[in-house]
Amino acid sequence: MMNVRVREKGLALHIDDDCARGRQFIGDPTRIRQIVLNLCSNAVKFTENGHVAIAVTCVPSDEPGVETVSLRVEDTGIGIASDKLHSIFDKFVQADSSITRRYGGTGLGLAITQTLAEALGGGISVESRLGEGSAFTVTLPLPVAETDALAAEPARPETVAAAGDRRAALLVEDHDPNVLVATSFLDSFGFDTDVAGNGLEAFEKAKAKAYDVVLMDVQMPGMNGFDATQLIRQYERHQGRTPMRIIGMTAHAMAGDRERCLAAGMDDYIAKPFEPKALEALLNVGME
Repeated sequence: MMNVRVREKGLALHIDDDCARGRQFIGDPTRIRQIVLNLCSNAVKFTENGHVAIAVTCVPSDEPGVETVSLRVEDTGIGIASDKLHSIFDKFVQADSSITRRYGGTGLGLAITQTLAEALGGGISVESRLGEGSAFTVTLPLPVAETDALAAEPARPETVAAAGDRRAALLVEDHDPNVLVATSFLDSFGFDTDVAGNGLEAFEKAKAKAYDVVLMDVQMPGMNGFDATQLIRQYERHQGRTPMRIIGMTAHAMAGDRERCLAAGMDDYIAKPFEPKALEALLNVGME
C-alpha cells in the first residue's frame, strides 16, 4: 500500500536495514507492524516532494540477550514548528489547523504510535524543522531469539485461525493510519475486514452483507457514524434481519459519549486510541 502511494506522489523511498541479515528477535509482530505502518503512512502523507527514508539499526543493550532496535522514519515533508514539538504526541493535536483542513485526520496517529511503543517497553522521539521535514525514531528493547529454538517452537494456536473460524468485520474509518492499525488488530483477532470510508458507504456494505461486528467511527465527512447506525438499524428492522453488533469509535472519551452511541442504536463504544486487549474484549462480547 505504501509503495503505491510513494509512486503516485513521485517520491523516492530509501530503506536501510543495518541489522545483521538473518537476525531474529522476540517481540509482538502485530504492534510492531502497526508502528511501522503508522510512521511510514504519516511520512508519505505529509511529503509532497523529495523522499521518505526508513532505517533500522540494532545495538546491544545493558541487558544480556537484549538489543535496542531503532526504527527511524525520515521525510522531506512539511515539518513541525519547534514550539509544537512538545505536544505532537498528545491526542487530537495537529501542528496547525490548516494541516487538518489540507490533509485530514484527527491527530491520533502519533498518540497511537507512542502508546504502542511504550506498551512494548520502548519510546518515540522526533526531530523536525518547519518546511524541511521530520524524523521520528522508535526504540524497542527486543530479546535476541535463538534461531534453533525459534524454529522448533510451535505456532501459537490462537494466532493461526482456520479459515472457517474467521469472522467478518466492517471497519468504518476515514483516516488511513487508523485503518492500518485497526485492520491489523482485527486480523490478529481472527477477523476478515471490509473497510468503508464514510457512513453512506458503510450503510451500503451493511445492506449487502451481514457482519459479525461493525466498528463505526462516529466522526466522518458526509454521513457520520450516528446517522449511518440509525439507517442500518432501520434497514434491519424493515428486512427482519438479525441486528449486527455495532461498536462506536469516538475520539473523545467524554461523559455522554456512550449514551449518545447507544441512543443511535450502537451496542457499545470505545475511545481512540484503544488498547488491543480492550478492543478484543468488546469484540468477543456475545461471541463466546
